[in-house]
Amino acid sequence: MSTHDAADPTSDFFGELGARGQEPMLARVSGTLRIDLTNDGEVDHWYITIKKGDLHISRRNAAADASVSAEKALFDGMVTGRVNAMSALLRNLMRVEGDLGLLISLQRLFPGPEPAQPVQAGMGQAGRGTS
Repeated sequence: MSTHDAADPTSDFFGELGARGQEPMLARVSGTLRIDLTNDGEVDHWYITIKKGDLHISRRNAAADASVSAEKALFDGMVTGRVNAMSALLRNLMRVEGDLGLLISLQRLFPGPEPAQPVQAGMGQAGRGTS
């Protein structure tokens, strides 16, 4: 395992997920998912066991129904709502082997993107003021 900075969105996400114990959005989901995150040449493993919404998170490196391989920075973007997991998969930024449905189920727990900020009136043309 690698060392983690104080602000680690992925560790925070999995810590909160594990603390929930039960996730109603996954009540019909069962399976195991291993997430392998590469960072500075090291690989961190997250292992999620889902049994009809009951969640258990560990750091095991074991066989799973599905495995996801990605750069840690990319996964940090997913768990903070800045990156869409399916878009990253379609752009070949991560690899999934096994049951893709488990990744789709997990994605439902990621936050959505930040709402767009409204454009202020009178700011439509950058650099031009009104006289």
